[in-house]
Amino acid sequence: MYNKQQSPAIQEHPDEDYSRFRRRSPLLRGIAALLVLGFLLLALPHVGQLITSRPQLSQDPALNHDPIAALARPAIVVIEAQSTAGLGMQIKKGTGFNIDRNGLIITNQHVLSGAETVSISFVDGRRYYSNRWLQAGDVDIAVIDIQGHDLPTLDLNFNSVLQPGQQVTVIGNPLNMERLIQKGLLADFTAPAQGGKLAYIEVLVTAAPGLSGSPVVDEEGRVVAVVYAARKKTEDNNTALAIPVKTIYDTLSQALDRLGNR
Repeated sequence: MYNKQQSPAIQEHPDEDYSRFRRRSPLLRGIAALLVLGFLLLALPHVGQLITSRPQLSQDPALNHDPIAALARPAIVVIEAQSTAGLGMQIKKGTGFNIDRNGLIITNQHVLSGAETVSISFVDGRRYYSNRWLQAGDVDIAVIDIQGHDLPTLDLNFNSVLQPGQQVTVIGNPLNMERLIQKGLLADFTAPAQGGKLAYIEVLVTAAPGLSGSPVVDEEGRVVAVVYAARKKTEDNNTALAIPVKTIYDTLSQALDRLGNR
């Protein structure tokens, strides 16, 4: 790191007028800073957009009584991936969902990347810790093994035939809003993911940090895809990109077998 050498301070005895100026200088500096900020906002209109550019998310009260959400929500978990960063602890949050009564959590591999341990929190207050997880092949999907019992679960629909315009439900933890329910339609099926090896689907819901690992649930309450990324639509709105579970049957099954699927 470059350290600028400072010249020795010149010891002087300021007169009375200079002393009054020094007492006023914090206020003057504050006024000057406001003027500079105002100039920047006028001269650079995009600065204001950068400051305020965050997706606007809130829970639609009507969805709190949605039957599909009521079925799925208990199995949605909050994931906190913990790693050591310097002298402190870094925590990365995401979403996952449970598929086994004894605890097998599906999420994204990038949520767990670099973590030393993860905590898993259910809506009923139960919390588990684990350092045992596996990536499903070379896909951005991972499975976490926890030592639970009698846990709420979601079923995977490996036989789903997804169609553009199909309505789905996405439940996740974007921007620290736990188990936010969103309804949306399936859209684009054509663009490749994972370096061209896998097709993803676009889900027309608002994507924000923390939504990674969220299940995309069909009208029967079964998981048809897993959110893993976002597609930018406007300055303050992203849609979700998801991996269909049908396309990862083999790699996911292998990961479950290696963890000792119960």
